[in-house]
Amino acid sequence: MEIGSVLIWYLLFFPLFALGFTFVICKKREMRYIFYFIFGTAFGFGVFDAPSVALGYYTYSTDPYLLPVYGVPLTIALAEGFAVAVTIYVYEYLAGLRKKWAHGDSNPRPPAFLV
Repeated sequence: MEIGSVLIWYLLFFPLFALGFTFVICKKREMRYIFYFIFGTAFGFGVFDAPSVALGYYTYSTDPYLLPVYGVPLTIALAEGFAVAVTIYVYEYLAGLRKKWAHGDSNPRPPAFLV
């Protein structure tokens, strides 16, 4: 059995992005992360992916399992939205740690997901 790019995408990378986003949503329970996801999906598709495909810079697989929209797989755009929300969460988390350490918290607690 040959392992194709679509199989790797759906078995490894897409679930990884979706799992990260699910973690953020379960951890924070704030609607703004849903907004970040929607904005990241729309911005990535409308500003980067669709123009890149239209101008011939990128060529994505047109495999029907990837749900292509104007030559761009919908799952790629969704993964971009997941990545935007996760990146903002990680940035805010690290900034919070830096503030705690700057105010003299010499014994910071480990992240809650590690306890």
